[in-house]
Amino acid sequence: MKNNYIACDVDDTIADLMTTWLEVFNSDWKENLKREDIVDWDLEKFTHKKGKIYEYLYNINLYYGVQPVKDALKGVQFLHSLGYKVLYITVEDPNNYKYKWLLENGFLFNKQTYIVSPIKTLIDADILIDDNYLGNIVPFYNLNKKAYLFTQPWNKKYDYKYRIDSWQDFMDKVTD
Repeated sequence: MKNNYIACDVDDTIADLMTTWLEVFNSDWKENLKREDIVDWDLEKFTHKKGKIYEYLYNINLYYGVQPVKDALKGVQFLHSLGYKVLYITVEDPNNYKYKWLLENGFLFNKQTYIVSPIKTLIDADILIDDNYLGNIVPFYNLNKKAYLFTQPWNKKYDYKYRIDSWQDFMDKVTD
């Protein structure tokens, strides 16, 4: 272990954004998209409302309904108990919605552990937990660092040896 840092993606790894996002989108546009339907990173492939679905990411109210991913807080607390420093990494955060959400939900204790960066390989962490296989997992792994792929419908098509299906699964693997 080099510096005891674990970088965690926020959306759909810590915060269950997709559930709330699809609920709001479906309600507004009378669609019936489900998490299981999203089998690729590009959500526009699954809706007739091209360009509309991504506008929700800039809505100040979107994060109000977001719940933590099951056992995410327990997992983060477990990592702290093992001596890891958890860094929360996100590609973008318009108006600090994610930052506020992390604070309000007990994940974040100081601003230094929250990083907005479109290039996650710039973060000097030993381990990455993320749901974006091509954009984040592969580049991090290619730096000879451990990268865990948090299973979501949009990344199931990739065969990857460091896949985790839940926070409990991750906690079990870290202690093996």
